[in-house]
Amino acid sequence: MVLARPGTDQASGGRPERGHRSWQLPAAAGACALSLAACIAVASGHHLLTWFDLAVYNHAGLLARSSPQRLYSWQLRPGIRFTYAPFAALVFAVTSLLPWTVLKWLMIVASLAALAVSIWLTLGALGRTGRARVTGALGLTAVALWTEPVQHALGLGQIEVLLMALIVWDLCQPDRRWWKGAGIGLASGIKLTPLIFIPYLVLSGKLRQAAVASAAFAGTVVAGFAFLPGASGRWWWTGYFLQAGKAGDAASLVDQSLFAMVARAEQSVRHATPAWLAVAAVVAAVGLTTCTGLR
Repeated sequence: MVLARPGTDQASGGRPERGHRSWQLPAAAGACALSLAACIAVASGHHLLTWFDLAVYNHAGLLARSSPQRLYSWQLRPGIRFTYAPFAALVFAVTSLLPWTVLKWLMIVASLAALAVSIWLTLGALGRTGRARVTGALGLTAVALWTEPVQHALGLGQIEVLLMALIVWDLCQPDRRWWKGAGIGLASGIKLTPLIFIPYLVLSGKLRQAAVASAAFAGTVVAGFAFLPGASGRWWWTGYFLQAGKAGDAASLVDQSLFAMVARAEQSVRHATPAWLAVAAVVAAVGLTTCTGLR
């Protein structure tokens, strides 16, 4: 008779021992709670919660309701204007109905929840389930809270984390869902950057989902013209959204876009466009070649 040593059942495919790595979930939960508490303490103590971008959103919402003709001429301060699409102003018109204090704290709670949800959905898409998924989501959220993009977004009250959650949720939906892609289209109607996911869907062979995303985006454009015709005309027909300087100094170190990096290298925003187009074309070609090779 051979006595089995601890762990033999697991090696032979039997049920894992009760309590195996049971410490990981409470440890991850504790780390997440401590990380969140420390993050709030640091932000409060150093006055990092400025709500600067949220103030721009809120003013845009107020203007959309009361004085839409000023939506793209108003300035929070010299050089700082509302630069998002007219559909975004419609969304902010709804949120501007809330008291400012309520809106601020609702925004940070929603952003923290969106960060955790994005990680949770991503882990699920990678095949994690049950306890392992919960543990991973809590642990990664604890770390993500201290990354610069998250800190920056939370401090300024930016909408990017919420858009990220919407896009991740959309991409993680089963392909059989007829409305898959709508989240990308709606996010693009608020801020144009998520439009990059439509070519991604095309290159991935998900043509129906790309069509749904395009249709949803077109719907946001139509909604903008229906409720804010003057502002929409100015936004779309005059190329307002192509004027990077409307959001401040396009060459600032805060801006880590490809255009900003080229502008800093050229030491001129005005003369950076030709070089930026050339570099962007190279990056696009490399990306297209890589995606094609992976299919």
